[in-house]
Amino acid sequence: MKRDYLVGYFDGDEILGFNFIVDRVKGGGIVFNTPERLNNGKAIIGNEEKFTTVEILNSKTKNNIEISNGQIHLNINIKLRGSLAEENKAVDISDSETLKELEKSCSEKVKSLVSATMDKGQKEFKQDNFSIGTTVHRQYPEIWKDIAENWNNIFPDISYSINVETDIVKAGIINVPSNLRRRR
Repeated sequence: MKRDYLVGYFDGDEILGFNFIVDRVKGGGIVFNTPERLNNGKAIIGNEEKFTTVEILNSKTKNNIEISNGQIHLNINIKLRGSLAEENKAVDISDSETLKELEKSCSEKVKSLVSATMDKGQKEFKQDNFSIGTTVHRQYPEIWKDIAENWNNIFPDISYSINVETDIVKAGIINVPSNLRRRR
């Protein structure tokens, strides 16, 4: 909304990205492609379905503002703890390197969700739906006094970086798929 007018909508993935940005993720799932290098052609369901799902146990986002040479930069730092809810490829999750690859892929998916949401807010809506202005005000109150009136024109041009750290703490009851056990 902008002055009582509807500017647009965020879709389902963008709402998840929005909730990560504003630190309101209480649960749910992140669905992402299983990394190809883990597949090795050993499909359980078939080569078409290559998805992994991580159930979100908890998430914490900290937004930090840096101002350098008059430019505002937003750091979005997300820590995610999750449980491996579904893996439909024959992937041995008892291997720590495999689990690290899945964590990295989950982090990349969250990063892409947040990036798409920020881009839409900045480029399409051209307004701060994420209360980034509040963060600027809290961290730099003296600068905020100078830019508050013009914040809607400044917000679309701020730069941002996203750091996501995923930790899969539960991997399920069966760590080695049955079709891999038979081949050993």
